[in-house]
Amino acid sequence: MAKETGDRNRLALVLTNLGETYNVSAIPRRRSITSSRPRRIADELGDKMGLAEAVRGLGKAYLAQREYTRARECTARAVEIFREVQSKVQLGVALRSLGEVMAAGSAGGDDLLTARAHLLQSIWIFEEIGNDVELARSCRVYAALLRASADVQTDPAAMEEADQSPSAPRRSSRA
Repeated sequence: MAKETGDRNRLALVLTNLGETYNVSAIPRRRSITSSRPRRIADELGDKMGLAEAVRGLGKAYLAQREYTRARECTARAVEIFREVQSKVQLGVALRSLGEVMAAGSAGGDDLLTARAHLLQSIWIFEEIGNDVELARSCRVYAALLRASADVQTDPAAMEEADQSPSAPRRSSRA
């Protein structure tokens, strides 16, 4: 319908959402093909929010394909745009995505610290605006990152931090 009526903003949104659906349903190859079109449309129309959403989605698709450099570039670009347009909720989501990308492509060290910093910033944003749903999502990702980190496995304070993250799955006492 958006195509028939010539509503290019709506078309970009629909294509971005379609790409997210492909990404969630484990069809990432299709995702990157679908994401380039809404990105072009949003860019042509000067729709910065639409552009940032499309670029963030493309970053998630690259992450699913394990193309970490491209995923980092796209997701970092989305963070920049959301900062520019001052969209706190979307910035928090993009920072969480960037944290996930940085953690996945990390061999530890500075990249892992940067991933943690992005996730903590996302958590702070959602705490500040009172968005409990997104806060829980960011806390869950942060706790998973802490648990997966080799450094954390030997650091009792870090494990306690992972266990204290709101909505983090609790470790079994039998483990």
